Amino acid sequence: MSGIEHTSSAQTQQVSNELSHLRGVKGSRGRSIKLVDGHFELGPRGKEFAWGWKVARVLGGFIPKLKAKAENRLSSIAATEMQQQDAVKKLRSVRLLTKGEASALSKLSLKKALAAASTHSFEVVPNTKRLTAPYKSPDSLYQQDWKKEQEAKTSGRKELPSKEQLDLIEDYEYRLVSSPKEVKKKLEQELEAAKKQQGEEVNRKFKNKAQGLATVSVDYSQFDENRKNGNRTIAIKYEPRSTQESQYNLRYDTLGVGKSAVCHTQGRETKMEDEHISAGFTIKAGGKEVTVDVSGILDGHGGNSAAKQAKKLLEVHLQKRLQEYCKDGVEGEEGDAAIWNAIKIAFVDTSHAIKHSKGALGAGTTANIAIKIGNDLWVANSGDSRAILLNKDGSAVQLSEDAKAKNDKFRGSVEKRGGEVTKNGRVNNSTAVARSLGEHAELGAVSARPKITKVPIQPGQKLIQTCDGVPDVGRTDEIAKVVHDGLESGDTLAMAATRLVESAMKGYSFDNISAMVTEF
Repeated sequence: MSGIEHTSSAQTQQVSNELSHLRGVKGSRGRSIKLVDGHFELGPRGKEFAWGWKVARVLGGFIPKLKAKAENRLSSIAATEMQQQDAVKKLRSVRLLTKGEASALSKLSLKKALAAASTHSFEVVPNTKRLTAPYKSPDSLYQQDWKKEQEAKTSGRKELPSKEQLDLIEDYEYRLVSSPKEVKKKLEQELEAAKKQQGEEVNRKFKNKAQGLATVSVDYSQFDENRKNGNRTIAIKYEPRSTQESQYNLRYDTLGVGKSAVCHTQGRETKMEDEHISAGFTIKAGGKEVTVDVSGILDGHGGNSAAKQAKKLLEVHLQKRLQEYCKDGVEGEEGDAAIWNAIKIAFVDTSHAIKHSKGALGAGTTANIAIKIGNDLWVANSGDSRAILLNKDGSAVQLSEDAKAKNDKFRGSVEKRGGEVTKNGRVNNSTAVARSLGEHAELGAVSARPKITKVPIQPGQKLIQTCDGVPDVGRTDEIAKVVHDGLESGDTLAMAATRLVESAMKGYSFDNISAMVTEF
């Protein structure tokens, strides 16, 4: 819980004692109420106890004294639970949704209510510590545009969400998970999901009909002398019978102190919407200065404005939330819980801070962000860009799962937030991703909360991050092979990134293409 509570040790002990005392009250349900992963739950004894007095209240219709005693006991149970909740709120500086508020989330969808909210309260960031979503106001351009499309029947959008529904979606975006065990479980689940996706790619063939990624080579002589920064023009003949070649410009750069490099190209798209981030800052955690290194790929859609804004905003909000939640330190499972919550909330803050012009209301951006803290690498992914850890021996571990709306897992996430995934695999017949930043036009149906993984890192390992233009034509293992083979043959990081972009171009990718390689 150290990542969420911001009280002194004395205050923490005082509130903990208060909770212990309440749980020990004789004859109260308090002994059997437990706080599990941020939710209040009744244990078996508590359920039996409450059920017994409810039965007694019914039977009390025939025995007045029994009814009065039952009413008194049930009131006492309710009062005890309220005392417990007040104690926890003081301890954690959070707001707890009531069961009634949380259950109202079921109105957002024809499917089940949000699992965590249907039967329990859950913790959320207080309103005073949030950024308000730009689409929440009835006067916002986003709601007005939604209404116009409904009236003109130019989209398959459902009824405009109510204020109550938008408030509840906002609460769910700003929810916290204070249990270190639950955070650990979530981290393990997400890493397994990424590995599972990697494993399922084994038999997937490339979209191109000519050559695979692994057979493409780069002519070293065409790189600038230092092979670290520059432009490279490549000529590609896409149609087998065509006699005409198209020219494409690839820009490659070595970043920072030389530990990262990026290459990107507009490719066959009409405009460039990708951005990349390479930044670093320090926070004070547990009385020590902690260095945080950030790298990532942002793949915009509907223009490049959202990606450009997110590039600047992510660094600001990550530093702010990590500093806020990690005051007690970043070590151990409690430190992990603090970091995990900070990253989640920083992404939501960033999304809400993105502003769109009137002509680009449907814009947004994916964000695949790697955050190095100590010897741990955290990968936060909103969208379908990808992160891959390349080991010294050339083996690869996929660290992020593509959040495609057509994926059943992510389809459920959209529907819980009141959206619909249409037959073409798009949210409200619009964006193809179920997680994104600045996706205000979908009124909360597309969450900004990233899926997060964490792995320890060793010297010599490399991190590969790409927009979806690369994995669209090549699977994780072959992407890693291109980079590994290049580095083994003498590539700089910039050349390795360029080799990967060129490979995707020759692999018939239609998208903007960006690739970043980082060395540890």
